[in-house]
Amino acid sequence: MFSRNSLILIGVATFLLFAMLNFPARVAYNWFVPDDIHLTGLGGSIWNGSAVEGSVGDMYFRNLSWTFKPFSLFVGKLAFDAEISTNAGAISTSAGIGFNGKTTLRDVVGSLTLAAVHPALQVNRIDGALNIQMESMTLENGVPTAATGVITVGNLQAGGLSPDSLGNFRAEFSTLDDSIVGVVEDVGAVISVAGTITLGSDRSYLFTGSIAANAQTPPALNQNLRFLGSPDENGQRQFRFEGVL
Repeated sequence: MFSRNSLILIGVATFLLFAMLNFPARVAYNWFVPDDIHLTGLGGSIWNGSAVEGSVGDMYFRNLSWTFKPFSLFVGKLAFDAEISTNAGAISTSAGIGFNGKTTLRDVVGSLTLAAVHPALQVNRIDGALNIQMESMTLENGVPTAATGVITVGNLQAGGLSPDSLGNFRAEFSTLDDSIVGVVEDVGAVISVAGTITLGSDRSYLFTGSIAANAQTPPALNQNLRFLGSPDENGQRQFRFEGVL
């Protein structure tokens, strides 16, 4: 038979365990989440919760759900597995939010609509099926500062060049100094492209490279390529696009 003190200890332990397992997500959000992450419609617990919508920097998302990894607190971060829906599509990842505000994403997998990623793409009539396979990505104040992985675009549409699909393209990203660098190439496309995308921590981007017609290039598209300038002796035209995200 348990003594009175033993019963009290068992009761207190049971209460604490119940409280931890059901610790409200909205309370955890107010205590732990950095100011640049905004969530609304919170439900569930800190361990398994959801939010109707939210934002990180300029990125809006909805239907967020997560499973928290409690032992991550012992190494100074809030870590969890998450699934997120955005205007562009769905993404899943394992995330870690440091108490210094730095966010680390691992195993980022997603299928998105390219045009919905950024307003500038819509303005320039650029669209396609964006597939993300990123090993890791670091965000500081909502801005990507490091990344490793591959992004592909299927059936790329570029209204300024052609009303038809340009084909498939691939970019492999890595971190170099204070910038994210992506090496771009065509993969079964109607034009040949080789270039480099550089993303700076100040939100600047620079996309440079060369473009050329190949055996699959339609005549109308070949004619439109002349607006990119005169080709060199190898039939390649140099391009440069830059700006701020």
